[in-house]
Amino acid sequence: MGHARSLPVLAALVLGTVAPALAGDAPNATRGLFPGEKAPSFSATDLDGKPFALESARTIPADAALAAVAEAAKAFGAKDAVKPDTALDALDGLKADGKLAPEKVAAFVDAAGKPWGVLATPASVASFKTVGDVSKWIEGSAEAPIVFVAWSSKCPTSKMYEERLTDAIASTGSRLYAVAVNANDPVDDIKAYVSAKELPYRILVDPEQKVNDVFGGKKTPHVFVLDTKNILRYSGTIDSDAAMTEPEEKRVAWLKDALMAIKDGRLPAVQMTTPVG
Repeated sequence: MGHARSLPVLAALVLGTVAPALAGDAPNATRGLFPGEKAPSFSATDLDGKPFALESARTIPADAALAAVAEAAKAFGAKDAVKPDTALDALDGLKADGKLAPEKVAAFVDAAGKPWGVLATPASVASFKTVGDVSKWIEGSAEAPIVFVAWSSKCPTSKMYEERLTDAIASTGSRLYAVAVNANDPVDDIKAYVSAKELPYRILVDPEQKVNDVFGGKKTPHVFVLDTKNILRYSGTIDSDAAMTEPEEKRVAWLKDALMAIKDGRLPAVQMTTPVG
């Protein structure tokens, strides 16, 4: 349930070091990616049956972003077709006590940006006033770090990390695609779980682990961070305290630190850790 592959896992890999092939791999075992390597092109289908391709993931056309915002607006109270200059406070579903509610605006942005893995926080959308503000923000995330996570709705560790994973992505302006790798996790069950938990992730369905083979995921969750050129810059666990048994100040946030480094134009200080799941 918590294992994507029964292959050996790796210890921490520090700045500038690329690991050798996994010792003990079967002759034809999938090697996966190591930091510094570019992810090959691949395609998949998401939970809604829509296609995904890494090759086109870095392109977010202005008209496509605006169309996605317009579609999301229907669920948030838009009575007429929206335009870039349509004020957000014209959407009743985004207001509380007659004013724009940042939490609702963030949920709206998540819904609009879902095709591209965009996530928001109330703070990141606090200045948004129009539909155009939202579409431009989504369009501007084209070159943000992209995180793929080997994931299962039945994995206790994946569940423990949901809030922290969302926070790491949203607070750094990054993008996220969860890859459902558990062959014993039916699509209908995944849909029910995602709906019940209101997860904002876009889920790629991968029961045969074809996408997981590209990255070399070992457990769920196992995160993989690609920079703007789709080069792997970090893989491993989300932080050092899966069960949250230690004080937060002692927790090492490897994923978030890696995303901040990439955002600042730096290589992460730690590029690989052992996934926990």
